[in-house]
Amino acid sequence: MSYYGPTGRGPRSVPACSGLAPSLALPAGATFAVVAAGTGALRPALSAARSRTADALADSARSPVRRPRLHAMTAYLPTPLLARRPGRAVLGGGGGLTGPQGVPVSPTLRRMPEITTPAPRDDTPEDARRQRLRRTFDEDAELYDRARPGYPAALYDDLAELAGARAGSRVLEVGCGTGQATVPLARRGCRITAVEAGPSMAAVARRNLAGMPDVEVVTAAFEDWPLPAEPYDTVLVVTAFHWIDPAVRVPKAADALRTGGALAVVRTQHVRGGTEEFFVEVQRCYERFDPETKPGTRPPTAAEVGNADHAQEVARGGRFGPTVFRRYEHDVTYTTPQYLDVLRTYSGHRALPEAARRGLLDSIAELIDGRYGGRVTKRYLVELGVSRRR
Repeated sequence: MSYYGPTGRGPRSVPACSGLAPSLALPAGATFAVVAAGTGALRPALSAARSRTADALADSARSPVRRPRLHAMTAYLPTPLLARRPGRAVLGGGGGLTGPQGVPVSPTLRRMPEITTPAPRDDTPEDARRQRLRRTFDEDAELYDRARPGYPAALYDDLAELAGARAGSRVLEVGCGTGQATVPLARRGCRITAVEAGPSMAAVARRNLAGMPDVEVVTAAFEDWPLPAEPYDTVLVVTAFHWIDPAVRVPKAADALRTGGALAVVRTQHVRGGTEEFFVEVQRCYERFDPETKPGTRPPTAAEVGNADHAQEVARGGRFGPTVFRRYEHDVTYTTPQYLDVLRTYSGHRALPEAARRGLLDSIAELIDGRYGGRVTKRYLVELGVSRRR
């Protein structure tokens, strides 16, 4: 297990899991930079902060949660790796993302970098663990609803443009959770059937969608749910595609769509950025409490996260055309309690033995409070892939 995050300032203390000797603690007015070499290796670089005084650093530590930044990007399917051609830069829809406590996003344009070497994704559970892990989300649906961040407004603009998810369209959403994506689509006038396997998650979704007559929430596993006779314009799967049986998810999505309809899959990945030093240090905590953690794991850059796996899977059956991808990076800043809450919603954390999970979360809290002033920033890569039914 590995979960990274954003860049911090000089330490006040050195938690046991950090792996740093007390003699390496940074003096006031200095920063610790992590420099990525061309091979992906990391080396620490200590530099004096010439433009900041100790008072300025103290003021920074007391500042309120920073506004996340949104970077909207798009890339189109080349072959064989979707990786060799830089995409064109796109800014869509403005900021509509909200993080913890409703923090808004300030949109910023960034050109899509070229993907050269795809990095391992953190949303590919092993087949043997898929069923067990996906049931963990239903254990605390209220926490999931409260802690998980939303998605950029640009994503919904692109769903309308590329996948036809606009006012009056018929949308089948698979794995709706508590309605993080369902609510914004319903407000845009989509007619939605939302299928959710977890009874508790589905109940919270119905509560969140109360008063929206064009939305139906069905409690069922997509694999077992009988498709209606009338086909849909869009099948949407948001951060849930990897939990569906691989033998079923693409063929059944094709069965659910009209000719020319769109399969729209949204995937998220933690990438390098934000409080980078914290996400390097926190790996020591995971290595201590989770034996499956690979030593020295680091978050990939957005450019290193590939999408060939998805494009090839969708194309394999011959029922969909080429996949179009659009990407959005955004930063979300969490206080210590907020960050622990979001960790408690992750299936890998929930599957840990109770003692190990408690020790892990306590050590992470100590690290954030002791070295990062009680808040860290995590950078998310959100990727939309749209494939048209032939």
